Amino acid sequence: MAYLYVNLEGGYGFNNQVVVIDLKELKVVKNIPVGDVPNSINEDLSGNIWVLCGGKPDWTGVKQRVRLIKISSR
Repeated sequence: MAYLYVNLEGGYGFNNQVVVIDLKELKVVKNIPVGDVPNSINEDLSGNIWVLCGGKPDWTGVKQRVRLIKISSR
């Protein structure tokens, strides 16, 4: 099966989701909560997905740290 992983970074608001889309069926199969403002995504040699989340900036009043999230391939 082929899946597309899409970061929902947000615009004026903030988001904390990665959407998994089945490319054969062309439908969303899963929403995965991750850290705030997921802005980078990569797959390692084992098929695991790594998502870098920038966190909320200082000006929001709710500063958060950068997070690196692993989404297991299994």
